[in-house]
Amino acid sequence: MSELDSRLGEVTARVLDELCFHLVDTESEPKACERVFVSVAFRGPWNGQLIIGVDPSLLSELASNLLGDDESSADDRQHALLELANVTCGNALPEIESATAAFELDSPRAIEERLITGNDRVVAAATLDGGRVLVRVLREEES
Repeated sequence: MSELDSRLGEVTARVLDELCFHLVDTESEPKACERVFVSVAFRGPWNGQLIIGVDPSLLSELASNLLGDDESSADDRQHALLELANVTCGNALPEIESATAAFELDSPRAIEERLITGNDRVVAAATLDGGRVLVRVLREEES
């Protein structure tokens, strides 16, 4: 794992811990399975997107922890995942580039493409009790 990959893994773990109250294991290898994907495009010193893939079994728990409510609707789960992507991207870019680099983030959006699979180069993977959260940063030339 490169230093860059390691930093993104640390940011992902920190955001999941602070935002969703989950302690994570960033060391285990991802397995191919169905995931819900969201993306945050950004522009700055370099352009790209951060993509998060989450096991559907985690969505209710993440939404409940983020929103502070045990009951969550499908909209609540979608909004929680979008917010997780936004916060992760906002925290990751200064770690990847530099604290002084300025990036403009687009609003997070749900995506259908399977841009992260068990065989892809996953930059960060976090294992929670109910499933996996995968994160990948794609530079524009990779997108």
